[in-house]
Amino acid sequence: MKKVTPSPAKRKTLSERAAAARAPTAGAAFPIVGIGASAGGLEAFTDLLKHLPADTGMGFVLVQHLDPHHESALTHLPARATTMPGCEVTQNLRVEPDATRVIPPDVQMAIVSGVLKRTPRPPDRGAARSIVSAPGVRAPFAF
Repeated sequence: MKKVTPSPAKRKTLSERAAAARAPTAGAAFPIVGIGASAGGLEAFTDLLKHLPADTGMGFVLVQHLDPHHESALTHLPARATTMPGCEVTQNLRVEPDATRVIPPDVQMAIVSGVLKRTPRPPDRGAARSIVSAPGVRAPFAF
């Protein structure tokens, strides 16, 4: 039996094979990373995002603690610091691998089965905002 060898043009490179192995399949689990910082944390967020590859296979949720009526510069930061797509969280927004999600002003968030749920920030909560996980999530986090 003759062995068929693909032409060089049809061979996948090592990086293409690695990317295919990391590519999510429908319903595939992936790590979700929650990152929080105080009002002075924009530089730390920027440094982190600049040094991360765009294809980590992880979803990133960024939370900054600010006055609830202060517009956050964090919303626009991911687009300047990384090639990963990102957006401000809307209700029922799914976290996706290789993407960033940013908490909007004056809300709390919960994550349920990979979906971000927004709730109004209680008036007695102060400047801090939070992201909390649902029971049964492997690595709960709260900010």
